[in-house]
Amino acid sequence: MRRNPLFIAMAVSMGLAVASPILAATTHKKSEVKALHTLIDKQQQQLDQQQQQELQALRDSLKRLEGEQVQQHAEISTVAEPPPVEAKPAFGMAPGVSVTLNGFVSATAFSQSKSFTFGNGQNAEFPVADSKGRLSGFDVRNTRFWLDFKGSKFTDNWSGGGRIEMDFFGGFNGTGAYSQQQPIPRLRQAYVDWDNVESGSTVRIGQQWDLMFPLDNVTTSLTHVAFPLGYGVGMIGWRFPGAVWMQDFNHGSSGPKWRLDLGAFEGSWSGPGDNVNFLTAGNPNFRPMKQVAICRRATSLRPTGVPMRSTPTANPTGTMWFAGWDMARPVG
Repeated sequence: MRRNPLFIAMAVSMGLAVASPILAATTHKKSEVKALHTLIDKQQQQLDQQQQQELQALRDSLKRLEGEQVQQHAEISTVAEPPPVEAKPAFGMAPGVSVTLNGFVSATAFSQSKSFTFGNGQNAEFPVADSKGRLSGFDVRNTRFWLDFKGSKFTDNWSGGGRIEMDFFGGFNGTGAYSQQQPIPRLRQAYVDWDNVESGSTVRIGQQWDLMFPLDNVTTSLTHVAFPLGYGVGMIGWRFPGAVWMQDFNHGSSGPKWRLDLGAFEGSWSGPGDNVNFLTAGNPNFRPMKQVAICRRATSLRPTGVPMRSTPTANPTGTMWFAGWDMARPVG
């Protein structure tokens, strides 16, 4: 069937006329969607930019705080208090040297019906015959202290030590109202030792007990101290300035120890004769007392002796035999 061209043209025109509103509406919606996407993208960009700015602000704040903290630490380190100055010891010692303080306090309440030799109170020893008169009181002069030094090195084998010992029997300070309460210290011992650990040799120089006094046999108790009334225990001896050489016979071996001691001490006849000078007959031309002692003991090594006899003696450290003699010769 052959169609009329006019009819076809009219039909196309009518189709276009009907489709035009629909096509326009679709195009408009697409434009709105595109605009909405554009707005969303713009808002997202603004939001991302704002978040980036806030994040950067937070980073800047953190960095600033860290910088301030570092600066504060630096300032604290700069103005910190200096380290405390090391306090000097109240009692100084040479390197390697040790000092030990020893002693005891002795107090005596006494009542006596006559005078005693050497003195009264804690200085009493033997009553004076035919003396009369009562006396009582309280005495602390027998208080004693001593310092022991050790540790000083001279060579690889030789080391040093010593002792200083005092009591208060040096008299009283004057004759005033309170002089009795001011007893004067008295030197007992003051010596230095040189010890050789390899050879078993000891050299002692200074004021010390003579070789006749059995020092190691003295029990550690106040009842064996000479004052008061202590000479009754039967031990004799005294302290003199001098020099002693002590030598182990069997140094380093086991079993009993044998030892030889040679000593020379200042003579003492009847006292110095003067409180500021030597005037005794025992000192001219240095005619010293000469002593020798040989001792054998189980464990102890301190030399002791008694004049002109050899006697076994009980000792807390073992049995001891000792012998010695005094070759002192006073000078007239």
